[in-house]
Amino acid sequence: MAKMYPQRFHHFSESDTGAIGEQLVYNALSRMPEDWVVIHNCWRHVLVSRDYATNDEHRCYEADFILLIPNCGIMVLEVKNWQLAKVENGQWLRCVSDDGKYAPVKHGSPLNQAFLACGSLQKELKKHFRWGRGYKTNMEFRCMAVLLGKMEQYTGMHEVYDEARVVDMLQNTPCYRYTPRNEVYDRLYLCGTDALEHHLQERVEELFCFNNPTTAEELDDIRRYLLQNLELRLDSATINSIISTAASPLLPILPMLVQSRQGIHVHGGAGSAKSHLLCTEAARLVQEHLPTTPGFRVLILCFNLNLAEHLRSHHSLQKAGVQQYNTTAPLVLDNFHTVANIISRQESLPGADHNSTFSPAQLASLQQHISANPAYQTDYIFVDEAQDFRADWWPVVQAMLRPGGKLYLFSDSGQTLYEHTASAMPQLPVQLHLVNNLRNAAPIARFASAISPDGAKPLPLPGPEVQILPASDDPDTRAATVKQAIQSLLAEHYEKQDIVVLTPWRRKNSLKSAQLADWIDFLQDGETRENAATRLQACRACGAPRILGETIKAFKGLESFAVILTDISEPKDTSGSGFTTQELYVACTRARYRLIIVPTCSGATYLHKLQLTPAPQPEPAHTPA
Repeated sequence: MAKMYPQRFHHFSESDTGAIGEQLVYNALSRMPEDWVVIHNCWRHVLVSRDYATNDEHRCYEADFILLIPNCGIMVLEVKNWQLAKVENGQWLRCVSDDGKYAPVKHGSPLNQAFLACGSLQKELKKHFRWGRGYKTNMEFRCMAVLLGKMEQYTGMHEVYDEARVVDMLQNTPCYRYTPRNEVYDRLYLCGTDALEHHLQERVEELFCFNNPTTAEELDDIRRYLLQNLELRLDSATINSIISTAASPLLPILPMLVQSRQGIHVHGGAGSAKSHLLCTEAARLVQEHLPTTPGFRVLILCFNLNLAEHLRSHHSLQKAGVQQYNTTAPLVLDNFHTVANIISRQESLPGADHNSTFSPAQLASLQQHISANPAYQTDYIFVDEAQDFRADWWPVVQAMLRPGGKLYLFSDSGQTLYEHTASAMPQLPVQLHLVNNLRNAAPIARFASAISPDGAKPLPLPGPEVQILPASDDPDTRAATVKQAIQSLLAEHYEKQDIVVLTPWRRKNSLKSAQLADWIDFLQDGETRENAATRLQACRACGAPRILGETIKAFKGLESFAVILTDISEPKDTSGSGFTTQELYVACTRARYRLIIVPTCSGATYLHKLQLTPAPQPEPAHTPA
């Protein structure tokens, strides 16, 4: 079995014919020899540099498959699962509508598309590697196209002969070896699904024709480089699909467990899909009960203001019509503080501003008014970040449940950031524990596990090691280091919306340095709820003008592709210390793929000791989907 990256083929819609074709090829390649390495969906940030690309379309290109084959070289494979296609006067056309309309194929042809990616990949790797000795001046690169679909209905395919050639892209003058016409369909193009089942290995290997064998060690260096620099750029829909697939075995459990019970408490470490389960089940309940139960209502509460804004964008909740808190909508989501203020205003009770808390007397009065008014009561209440809810909030939460209503709690004791009593949470009869980390690349998850050993279990997701930059006790020096880290990420073709800079401190931090004013949008003193939501949305949107700067506590529950942590001192788990190991654990697990830390001197000492804690993990066995 070949080593496959990723180890499983991603979830896709049944109407996505391109993904269906790629899965067929993925499954066929997984049966190749165990020393082959296959990388699926290698994005443009590795393959295409700006000076090489001739237009924006080339810059947006990704390779369907990259094959690293010992004793041969590197191959880029392009897959097309067109239902109908034809070649006219050397131009490739594909059918794009049911009425038989054809449109030109971008990049000229599937093979030319693979050739462009292959050249871009070669140029990228040449910046970082020198191969061979003596006559072995270069590594052999090849490209191939796989055509699936209704091949018997393709027309004009005899014109493919003119471009069917094997190209050796040496550093100097390219050398070409033309392929006899009767070998076209068996070599550079593999046509039809049968070609994937028979002699696939031989057909790939015979394209490598020069006496320039590549060792497994050389290819392993390239594998590590590609996987460390491979941007797993996932839009929100793809992320939700991946998490849905991983969490799908759990989804039927919640409704079964709660049938005759008063509620469920779901425990799970960072990245264990707690919030996804919450959103999916809340939306399901609304869609199931609302048509037959007029007035049916579901309330979702969380602690964090930013998390409330983020959860409302979840695809399941959007489909179910989620709104900010009000007393009429069937599905509402907000943080507890906002809900308490809204009800207080409606009942002419004193509230609390955005940066203060409700007193015990205010909460007791609020509970009485809620209990006396059915308009504030709901059938189901889901509480995310339950470990952060204050002990005197729970009577208010339970007062909002209708008689016979059910309560869902989702918590992680390892992410408790406030000095509240977690044991004050309502005791529910059913406990469900989630154990796998579905968010973080393995190096980040292992690093976080060294901070909090009770966190979710790391999965073997590839990614770069955690990077700890030079330490300083001077905030301006740390700000300069943060700026360099940002520039380095942008030079690697990260986008500003993919980067978040976090600090433990709201006021005395390096993010308020003047040298970061044009780079980072950090919260202002007295920031309102509306301003906070606008700033979060602007910095996380495509084409963001500045990078989001936030406190660790304010960003809890969220995630980012790349996270820079600054002002990290040695955590101290004592009352009033201000920065704890739990807060550091939360901060690290916000990063999906890339984590960079800018510490103080005490923080650097702590972190470098911490890196030795997790034992090196052997590379997992790779199995096909």
